[in-house]
Amino acid sequence: MLSLNKVAIRQKILDLRETLDTAELEKKSNQIFNRLIGLKGIKGAKKILSYVSFKSEVKTKDLIDWLARRGVTVYLPAFDEQNQKYVIRRFGGWDKLKPGPCQILQPTSVNMIADVDVAIVPGVAFSKSGARLGYGKGVYDRLLLGSKAFKIGIAYDFQIVDSLPQEERDVVMDLVISEKNIYGGR
Repeated sequence: MLSLNKVAIRQKILDLRETLDTAELEKKSNQIFNRLIGLKGIKGAKKILSYVSFKSEVKTKDLIDWLARRGVTVYLPAFDEQNQKYVIRRFGGWDKLKPGPCQILQPTSVNMIADVDVAIVPGVAFSKSGARLGYGKGVYDRLLLGSKAFKIGIAYDFQIVDSLPQEERDVVMDLVISEKNIYGGR
């Protein structure tokens, strides 16, 4: 029953997200970016995990560029083919990314890290209390398992719901940011 709820919620939100046109995606992403860079915790962080946006996800190129210009070491998820798992690798520039699984750009370096100060996490849906629903593969749950990073979920406001089914292994966000609000998470 639990996974059926997750499947139904995931499909409903993804269908809604796919209805956004490019101008809406850019506008909402820019509003989220401005909220995010106003956070004190972002300004003081030295190592930040982000993601390269895919399809209709909240756009992250401006954020990654902004962080890099300020001397923050930016990390991205990358699939390690040798070990068949996702790892956190250093971002070395847009020209040093290659398509990984699902054609999502990822670093080609082997420079990995165990932990970061802040993790900026995508999701299909988030609850106001910080629960996260991803694509169902558990990538971020495994990457952030045991991490002391301050976890920030970013999503469009319609992706924020009152509650989500949770399992013990699901990573909870400390904050969730949309174009309209900042939710306290846990």
